[in-house]
Amino acid sequence: MTIFILNSPEKLPPTQKLWIDEPYQTECEATVLHTQDDLLVTDRTIFYAESGGQVPDKGFIDDVAIIDVQKQPGKPIYINRPDVEVPMVQIDTVVVHKLDSPSPFIVGQKVHMKIDWDYRYKLMRYHSATHFVLHALEEIYGHQEKLYIKGCYIYEQSARLDYANKLNPELIPKVSTLANNLIAQGDEILMESDPSTKDISYWRYGDIIIPCGGTHVSSAKEVGAVSLKRKSHGKNLDRIYISLC
Repeated sequence: MTIFILNSPEKLPPTQKLWIDEPYQTECEATVLHTQDDLLVTDRTIFYAESGGQVPDKGFIDDVAIIDVQKQPGKPIYINRPDVEVPMVQIDTVVVHKLDSPSPFIVGQKVHMKIDWDYRYKLMRYHSATHFVLHALEEIYGHQEKLYIKGCYIYEQSARLDYANKLNPELIPKVSTLANNLIAQGDEILMESDPSTKDISYWRYGDIIIPCGGTHVSSAKEVGAVSLKRKSHGKNLDRIYISLC
């Protein structure tokens, strides 16, 4: 992830993030609040900013291509929820769009945003698939040892989960079977915001709850079957690769 350096970022209000409530929305209108070299800030945005392992959206603002989207740090918040562990999250963030050329926009200008929907939809499917696999890994391995996840990466061609554990490769087929059985149920996937802030959301599938601020499909039917591959990257890292079949 990259932090873009803005002039006087404290003067900018938090960006309204439309993907939280409407992940299937592909276009919107917005007002320019800040423009600087090839960087642009608007009052609201449809573009997902890189976070939680999910890469940022692509698309256009008017006719200018967007090549990166990042959040300017806001303020940290800690949620104490007894039924699920919630990591520290930055809220009230400003979303910064990086253009493929110097900004032609001016403050106060109305602009039209349009995301690359095919790209976004692949990310939504992969992110939901990753949660099914994450849950299955906990169910299969978590009864034997505490799992220490080091990170994840979700992009349009695959996804991966990194663990500071040595995962018995003989159990990977069980993980795959459990994840695919859950997906095959085809039930609704819910995204629920925390009562304290929209910047913290929970992915829900039946009684499975996972804190997440990413974009997801609304039904497991849209995910499709997954295949898994484990690869060791030394004594302190095992990586699970996820592919959509």
